[in-house]
Amino acid sequence: MSTDSKWLSWLKFQFTDIMAKSNRLNRNELHVTLADFLENFHFKDPFLAERLFCYLDKDNSGTLSLHEFIDGLEVVVNGTEEEKIEFLFKVFDIDNDGRISYDEIRLLLKCCLEDSPSLDVQETVDDIAAVLFK
Repeated sequence: MSTDSKWLSWLKFQFTDIMAKSNRLNRNELHVTLADFLENFHFKDPFLAERLFCYLDKDNSGTLSLHEFIDGLEVVVNGTEEEKIEFLFKVFDIDNDGRISYDEIRLLLKCCLEDSPSLDVQETVDDIAAVLFK
């Protein structure tokens, strides 16, 4: 079994374990709320977790089914290059206008780099955002 397959299996187990603990059952399918997602997957930055949750919530129900969760992560792990680029674009396009603005890039880079003790985050974010827009 590949490392990616093991990772997906572990995440599937985590997802079902969260639901078993929460005792949430809806039409015979387990669902996770954003609060469950944030609490149980221990993201460093809740903003990035919310963006990932929104990407994975394909039916815009405000909950994730096991099917949505696994299918979305399958794209991230085993998708084509085009599918992975689409994933990143949708996560970065915060206002869902079909464009990635300079401010959206800066905000997401800041979230990604905020916990790095060796960086001047503001300067680093500005530098990386400028390069990306060139």
